[in-house]
Amino acid sequence: MLGRLLLCRLPRRGSPLPCWLHLPQNEIRERVSHIVQEIERETAERHRRNGSRPLGRKAVQQVHPHDAPESPKRDPRPAVHAATREVREALKQAYRLFAEAVRAAAQDLRGGRQNAEFPPGSFPPGLPYVPPTPAPT
Repeated sequence: MLGRLLLCRLPRRGSPLPCWLHLPQNEIRERVSHIVQEIERETAERHRRNGSRPLGRKAVQQVHPHDAPESPKRDPRPAVHAATREVREALKQAYRLFAEAVRAAAQDLRGGRQNAEFPPGSFPPGLPYVPPTPAPT
């Protein structure tokens, strides 16, 4: 009963993706429709392959939004999300170098060197933020 009391319809407003701003409305609608159809096709194929079925409206409505899964994934999460393993490793290495530079500068600062150079993007202890330098255009 409570669910029906809280049910209301709101207008859906959206903006086209920035890369689609130059397209006419009907072309945007066609592209969105194509994407939705592709998602539906892939989902139906996955269900056929796995022998599974969608939960359905009733089952979805019976799940409390704050409930946690009964058996959550235990896989370790990646330190950084990237498209490929090579990019992930490069980002991790760049972060290691950044952290090493911050530690070295902090040690210099603790040693009394007031002009210790902190890398761009860091928060030196007790000093103002060091903004990144803009990339050359």
